[in-house]
Amino acid sequence: MIGYYIEGVSNLMQGEQLLKEAIESVVQSNRPLISDWIAGVPKTWGPLAGKAVIAMRSRIGRNLTDGERRVVWSAMWRRLEELRNNKTSDNI
Repeated sequence: MIGYYIEGVSNLMQGEQLLKEAIESVVQSNRPLISDWIAGVPKTWGPLAGKAVIAMRSRIGRNLTDGERRVVWSAMWRRLEELRNNKTSDNI
């Protein structure tokens, strides 16, 4: 997430923190869907990616640009891979 800039957010660190909060809110509120993604269930990525964009949009108060959406998707994917690689009942 290094170097992520959000238009209208006062500084880079704040933008990265908002992104982290958005991703973690999706993780915390969608554990069954994440478990399905880890298990390879089809059509689980799209809803998680969408929820991450919605969570970020609610934090910054506007629609995301195309580039910002791609950064959010990338951050969500990385977090899911972390969860898959460190799979325990406590993580998911």
